[in-house]
Amino acid sequence: MLVLIAILLSTSQVLAKFTSRFKDPSFPQYPNDMRGIPFRLGSMTPYHPPDKTCVAIRGHCTVRHGAKFPKEDVQNGISGLNFIQDHLNTQYEDENKLNALPPENKEVVHKIMKWVNKTSEKSSKEINEHGLLTMYKLGRRWNSRLLNIVTSIKSEKDIEFNSAKEHRCIESGREFLKGFLKIQKEKDSTVIKIPPAKIPEIGGADHRIKLDKGKPEVKGERKPKNPDEEEVEIKFFNKVCPQNTCYLIDKIGKLLFPSDDEWKTWRDKITSARIWAMYMACANSYVYEYSKEEEGQAWCHVFDNDDIIMFENMNDYQYYVKNGYNDIKTKNYGHPMMRDILKFLNEKDTEKFKLFASHTSNCLSLITGFRMLEDEVKLSLENMTEGDKMNNRKWKSSLIGNYACNIMVVVYECENAKYKISEEVSIFLNETPLEMVFENERTCTQCPIDDVKNLIEELLNDLPTAEELKEYENSQKGKIVQEKIGETSISESSVKT
Repeated sequence: MLVLIAILLSTSQVLAKFTSRFKDPSFPQYPNDMRGIPFRLGSMTPYHPPDKTCVAIRGHCTVRHGAKFPKEDVQNGISGLNFIQDHLNTQYEDENKLNALPPENKEVVHKIMKWVNKTSEKSSKEINEHGLLTMYKLGRRWNSRLLNIVTSIKSEKDIEFNSAKEHRCIESGREFLKGFLKIQKEKDSTVIKIPPAKIPEIGGADHRIKLDKGKPEVKGERKPKNPDEEEVEIKFFNKVCPQNTCYLIDKIGKLLFPSDDEWKTWRDKITSARIWAMYMACANSYVYEYSKEEEGQAWCHVFDNDDIIMFENMNDYQYYVKNGYNDIKTKNYGHPMMRDILKFLNEKDTEKFKLFASHTSNCLSLITGFRMLEDEVKLSLENMTEGDKMNNRKWKSSLIGNYACNIMVVVYECENAKYKISEEVSIFLNETPLEMVFENERTCTQCPIDDVKNLIEELLNDLPTAEELKEYENSQKGKIVQEKIGETSISESSVKT
């Protein structure tokens, strides 16, 4: 009995010793006939290399700029919250009064008292330090994956650097290339000098970057631009948060100013516009560095998870209308860039690396052009604000149109076990390879180059159906009528004045 116990103890100690261990490899299954002889010769078996070995030889990247300072009117709205913070700091200068608040109120009030606004340190819409660092680090990560391309670059002629005209895009592209082209430990040591950005001349436009919104593939006369395009998110917000009946007004008012009569005047200062400013203060706060004593995300705490989801829905719908599957125009905004990718794949003697420093719209329009993340039910203001609010939708701009979103096309040169050379292509979305599907449901993330070219050509030929054309033309007629009604009203009011 003692011997059995000793054996069991010894066995358990051995098992416990190897809770961390190597996992046995999975070997290929070789033919179970005469063809398998060269794989079954024991120590005399010849070495069998992998089926193929691939190295990256060319890259084509579309990338959005890094985080930026908000535009001036947003900065002004955020700064307009200072008076609430000042009042709370005065009201709760005595810490005992703060501690007397209910826990939920105390937590939020205390954070806002310590809030630090860093959104107005620089001119509007310029890239900030966080954005520059993000772009540099993104370039470094791609450097580690595409080092063979980097080391093959011998001169500026091997790189084409295209950029939108905005300074934040140019600076983002430069920081990306600084990281991408770096091969030594010294801070500014790169393979070559970074080439200047190619920017369209005044009056011109590079439609690969500045989306060609005036040329829908619709027969007949040219249709006007959607007059309400820039107001989509405001329309959404006004629907869920009307000025006088917004559910957030009462909720946030009572959170910041407990419901005693003495606070009524201050609760009345919480308006729909100020709630918008609070959201903007929250949304713009995650791209700055704060000390332990500073509260950067203070205004996020006046919202709960459902509120944040509502704002996310607002952003998703806005970009769905502008760059998603809203109509036959927006579905094809990515075509100029797709044609450039196709040209890049066809021309073997082109640049080794091609960069487009651009905007959210460019990432999203390429995704739409690739016909990815398309929901079966078209998103609308109604189904995004009512019922289940399309909670299980595929279209999520937070995940695909974020700062520094990037779409990288990589060409690989591959050599198989018989030393035959071929080219294959991977397309990455935010550093993750996309799976492509071909005939007979064959899938791959690194695919034969001809298959990828054929796929892109098929997508470029995905023209609207007659039904889609009719729907689009009818919608445009409706907008023209609305515009004329609006013009009449304005002119009549002008006469009366």
